[in-house]
Amino acid sequence: MKRILLTGFIFTAGLGLFGEANAACTPETGSGKVFKTLDVPMAVGRVVVRPTDEVGKVLTKATFPISSNGSTYWCDSYGGYLEANLTQNYPISSIGNNVYSTNIPGIGIRLYREAENATNFSGYYPYRAATQRSTRYTLATGYFVVEIVKTAAQTGSGTLVPGRYSTYNASGYSAIPWLTSTVYGNAITIASSSCEIQGNINKVVQLPTVTKAGFKGVGSTQGEQTFDMNILCNGGINPTGYEEKNLISLTYDFTQDGTNNQVLANTAAVSEKANGVGVQLLWNYQNKNQVIKKGDKLALGTLTSNQTLQYNVPMTARYYQTATNVTAGKVRAMATVTIEYD
Repeated sequence: MKRILLTGFIFTAGLGLFGEANAACTPETGSGKVFKTLDVPMAVGRVVVRPTDEVGKVLTKATFPISSNGSTYWCDSYGGYLEANLTQNYPISSIGNNVYSTNIPGIGIRLYREAENATNFSGYYPYRAATQRSTRYTLATGYFVVEIVKTAAQTGSGTLVPGRYSTYNASGYSAIPWLTSTVYGNAITIASSSCEIQGNINKVVQLPTVTKAGFKGVGSTQGEQTFDMNILCNGGINPTGYEEKNLISLTYDFTQDGTNNQVLANTAAVSEKANGVGVQLLWNYQNKNQVIKKGDKLALGTLTSNQTLQYNVPMTARYYQTATNVTAGKVRAMATVTIEYD
């Protein structure tokens, strides 16, 4: 079981004869020793934010290995302090919980370390931990963890500011740290898009009354009814100048008729349903006139940050003969349409 790295050391209180000013942990560089800093490139990559993601959700968790490089701090007889610092000077986010704001609206970041065999939590950055006296400390192996968190209902798009985000060092030695973390270039990008169906999201399509004689055999159709789905999409505010994109798609799910994944089952009450009849949906976007199968994912287009687009999706519903014998009655079917962001 993975546990979180212990770096918060217990400070054993003495008689209080020595003040903090006397305590010191220093990097060991004598007798041929070389103190080296290990830098963690925070190559998290692309993070997609969906409108349905709740505020406070960890959108992604990225772990990067930490290998001990042999560099040591010696803490003298007075002891000292080890510090985990954040260096971008962003404020704590509105949701707290050690999540700090970034340059992207509604997006926060949380940093810490973990290891396989640690027994206690080190603490989220930033923190300060007292060391034991006359003790040598070596950077433990483990993982550096980056969490990207949604901190507001409305989120922006773009790239997190490149640069150093954290240091881990002895007090007074921020220029000679054990460990640093850095964003290089466009290593962390945020893609925020939001779409909503205009009008009543529970659209009811009324098919016309038809006769049994209108069906000519299994697979025949009649009673077509056209309708539109109008979808308004916003690509999110981008204050960074880095263009981010989302591919907007619609997925369709429904209870299919038997083994035919292109026909919606008639779910009307048994006492009043028509037998031998189901419903079929067609997607007419960009004149494709395509029958929709259960689970189909159909692309609308690409939405960039700082862009607002209106999609008009023409569709058709119709009766579909599913069996040789057709009886009179009601036909009821339902499909669920989900907006996807990739």
